[in-house]
Amino acid sequence: MSQFKKITLTICLLTSIFRVSGNSDNDLLWEHKDFNFGKVTNIELLEHTFRFSNVSQSNIIFDTILCSCPYVHAFVTPDTLLPGHRGKVFVTLINSTIPEEVSCSLNLSADIGSIPLSIQADVEHILKISPPIINAGKVNRGDTVTIVTVFEWHKIKKDQLQCTAAGQHVQGVKIDQIGDKYALSISLSPQTETGTFYDTINISTGIPSYPFHFIPVYGEVVKYLSISPDVMNFRKIKQNTRHFNSVNLERKRTKGYTITKLSSSLNFIIPSITRYKKKDWTINGTIYPGAPLGNFSGTIFLYIDNKEKPDIQVPVKGRIIP
Repeated sequence: MSQFKKITLTICLLTSIFRVSGNSDNDLLWEHKDFNFGKVTNIELLEHTFRFSNVSQSNIIFDTILCSCPYVHAFVTPDTLLPGHRGKVFVTLINSTIPEEVSCSLNLSADIGSIPLSIQADVEHILKISPPIINAGKVNRGDTVTIVTVFEWHKIKKDQLQCTAAGQHVQGVKIDQIGDKYALSISLSPQTETGTFYDTINISTGIPSYPFHFIPVYGEVVKYLSISPDVMNFRKIKQNTRHFNSVNLERKRTKGYTITKLSSSLNFIIPSITRYKKKDWTINGTIYPGAPLGNFSGTIFLYIDNKEKPDIQVPVKGRIIP
């Protein structure tokens, strides 16, 4: 390698080392690195901008901002700051998850090193929701289930609040006042498919600085009053004999319902229901002598006191032979 090339390479390496090990306090001039919002409420728009200038003779490249608190969102602009130019770090506090005492550190990463920033606030919770996320748990398909979550709105009147469902699973939302608190009731759609569901409730507050609040809703939809086995199958039975068959209702999903009536679409099958030890339900079907020969299929109906789904249908099939 020629002497000229060696000198050039040495100068480039020294320049690179100088930039990596630069002093952020000497290269950047900040208006301030710490900010305290003071006493605020969790329905205010909590935003702040950190401003700074590049007082060095070189470009400064910014990488990422790491926040110690999950409810703080921050970004820097521009990504590359020219000498003599000004930059900004925008910070926003997410109202729905903010605690009462805020003390967060931010770390701005750049090619001159890391720059620490901090945010503090003393937050009064005008909005309090318990629980903050609605867990509907396991519900039956076809059911209309009401889950109540209690929340408090200080300094806000009930007629300012409007609730709507953002997805397809929650079909109804209602607000009722209980003293100085409010209860939020939701109804699940009977068309929700079996399996886990996720949805969101939007609360419109009527406050310009905090127009919406979102409440997540999740749960699991299971078969409506599950029947086991799915079909009452008599298979082959002789015409002049008496035959009995049954299916079971899952115990947990019969709670809260009353069976008011039983009927059969086949006049030679007599339905009945048995309950053992006030827990387990069994749906019975009895075929008496004289039933018509051949294959048969029909339905046993159980009528219950549920407006959304007034009957449970049990398929019945079999074959009558001589």
